[in-house]
Amino acid sequence: MRIKKVPHYTTIQKFFQKLPSGTLRKINQLILSQHGISGEIIALDGSWIHQRLC
Repeated sequence: MRIKKVPHYTTIQKFFQKLPSGTLRKINQLILSQHGISGEIIALDGSWIHQRLC
C-alpha cells in the first residue's frame, strides 16, 4: 500500500461501523480459521502481550 499520508485514527472505526455485522463475522471467521483459532468468544489484545490460556 503506497499511502502518502497516515489516515485519521477513526478511519478504520468508521469503515467497520458501515459493514453489515454478518460481513464482519465472516471476515473474523476467515482470519481465525487461517490461524487455527476457534472458540465461541475471542478477545483481541492490543498490548502485544501474548498469553495462551488453556
